[in-house]
This record gives sequence, C-alpha cells and structure tokens, in this order.
Amino acid sequence: MWLLYNLIPLICRSFLDNVAIRGSNIYYNNKEIPNLPGVRRYMAEYIKNLNNIFYNVELTSTAINACKSKWCKH
Repeated sequence: MWLLYNLIPLICRSFLDNVAIRGSNIYYNNKEIPNLPGVRRYMAEYIKNLNNIFYNVELTSTAINACKSKWCKH
C-alpha cells in the first residue's frame, strides 16, 4: 500500500495484494480526443490513471505477477 500512498483513494484502492483502478464517473457524452480519433476522453483518463500506477511500481522496483494480472491473460 505504501507504494501507492499518493494515489489512494482518488485513482486506486488497495486490497491485500490487489489493486483496483478507478475509472471516470463522467463519460463526457462520448467525446473523442481531438488528436486521437476513436479514443474517448474517459478512456484516456483511465489510461492516465493506469500509467500513474505503473510509474509508482517502476519507481519502487516492485514486480507485477503476470500470472495474476488480467493484462497478461490471453
């Protein structure tokens, strides 16, 4: 939990050895990002939150278990 202390509770929540990433509560009427056709604004905010978490993980040299991660499943 200490490696995400600056992101809790605004961006994520920590549960034992899992992290839940918050999504946006606002959908901005499905508006797209001007320079990125097809990418909605609320998804860009979610990706930014995800990037903040990965950045903190990298700063602390912490490992992510690929077997438990939903990002690494086929």
